[in-house]
Formats: sequence, structure tokens, C-alpha cells
Amino acid sequence: MKIEQQLDGLLARFQQALAADDWDQLSALDQKLQQAIPKLRQASESAGVKQKLAQLNQFYSQMIARGEDKKAEIKQQIQQQQTNNEGMQAYLQNR
Repeated sequence: MKIEQQLDGLLARFQQALAADDWDQLSALDQKLQQAIPKLRQASESAGVKQKLAQLNQFYSQMIARGEDKKAEIKQQIQQQQTNNEGMQAYLQNR
């Protein structure tokens, strides 16, 4: 299988994992890609490989942005939980 096809398949799996908010799968795919980088550097002379790597790079930007959004969402949920706990504690102390 050509490297370009393998990169297409990897990108598709990345996109599916991101669409499903499957951060464990994204991490596993990232590790797989990191292990393949030395081989990709050797093959990066090909215009097709360069194009696929550019697509993966663009995807990483999207993935990072989604991760930051998710992090902000979770932070807000934690803060809301803390506020709820403080309110419940105040209620219980003043009953």
C-alpha cells in the first residue's frame, strides 16, 4: 500500500475519532503517527506525501482547537459543580 493511501486512512480514522469525541483513540492514532514520522521523512520528497502531511497538519490544528473547546467546557462544568456544592453546603448549614 502506498504511503499516501496509508496517510488517507489514518486521516480518516483521526476524523472519525474527533467526530466521536474519542480522545483515547485520538491519542492512540497520534502515537502511531509519531512512530511513523521517521519513515515519512524519508518519503516526504513525494508531492503526494507532502500533500497528505499538510492535510494531517491542518487536521491537527482542528483537533487542538476542539480540544481547547472541550477543555473550556469541562472547566465550566467543574466550576458549576463547585458552585452547586457550595450552595448545597450553605443550605445544609442554615436549615
